[in-house]
Amino acid sequence: MKKSQVLIAVAVLAFVLLSGLIAYQWGMHAARQRDPAAEMSDDERASRTDKTALSLICDLKVSMPVNDLNAPRENFTQMVIAGFDFSKLSGWYQGQFAISETRKGTVSTEGALLHVRRPALFPRFGVMVAGEEFTVNRSTGEFRQWLNLQDGRTLELMSGYCGRFAKAPF
Repeated sequence: MKKSQVLIAVAVLAFVLLSGLIAYQWGMHAARQRDPAAEMSDDERASRTDKTALSLICDLKVSMPVNDLNAPRENFTQMVIAGFDFSKLSGWYQGQFAISETRKGTVSTEGALLHVRRPALFPRFGVMVAGEEFTVNRSTGEFRQWLNLQDGRTLELMSGYCGRFAKAPF
């Protein structure tokens, strides 16, 4: 290969690389103009999301009465997902006696404690259930769930710990 052919090949390669770099930068600039979050760091994006929504996965110990409140309890562990929508002040979790995504409870905050309540009226374990509640401590990740009975008693059914999880794409 002649020296002039090598110089032309290098010049063409440099032109192609430079064109690709310019096109890439142009595309990134256009994406930033469409989405202001594109310029945020991962930490900034996470803190912005925390202000509107929070999703957790929880590892819980369940202590469930079998037939009535005087019977021995069935104990087992369960993994559930819990979610909070701070813009709508609502919260939910999956599992038994769930405050579900379709029938969310009302969220209130008490320091680091997120407290979700929902009124209810259904018979269970030989008594009438008047409400369902759960809390998640944002400092420790501790989860607690209980039922309020119509006679004024509370029946704690689940406790454990929650943490964040990431959704794809990673």
